[in-house]
Amino acid sequence: MLNKTTMNAIRNADNNTLDAIVEMVKARRSMISREVASSFSVGDAVFFNDKRGMKVTGTILKINPKTIRVSTNNGLWKVSPSLLKAS
Repeated sequence: MLNKTTMNAIRNADNNTLDAIVEMVKARRSMISREVASSFSVGDAVFFNDKRGMKVTGTILKINPKTIRVSTNNGLWKVSPSLLKAS
């Protein structure tokens, strides 16, 4: 959670400062995604929840820079690494 000082700084920031904050957030999210993806390997059994909240289990086929390709009984899925959990 953001503290009051940080929230006030964002609230009072000009457009250029907000753009810089957005770029920093994007870079951090990308870094987190890469860190999570590096914890998986091709062939690992994983699961995730689909858009309806149903648990989907499968096996990792390929690890791409932004997504992980998962083979399930219902076909192939491109899943964000942050949504996957080891089975």
